[in-house]
Amino acid sequence: MITPEEIADIQQAIGELALRATQIDLDAFIEVTDEVSSPQALAAGINPRPVPSASEWAEIARLLKPFRDDALARVRRIRGERA
Repeated sequence: MITPEEIADIQQAIGELALRATQIDLDAFIEVTDEVSSPQALAAGINPRPVPSASEWAEIARLLKPFRDDALARVRRIRGERA
């Protein structure tokens, strides 16, 4: 059974993760990694070795984006309630 203290610790960790997520500029990250991994980048002479890695990072960023957007909305709501 989970104790109330463990629940509080988990909630605190989730809150800290949400705040960190608001500091990530995923939109810019997705834009940059998409450009680096594009066929046009390869045609322009970008080294093809990092392309798979950039594509994977872009996909991870896309998966994180809904979480980041939710965290931003929650932080805005909390700040609005405090103001």
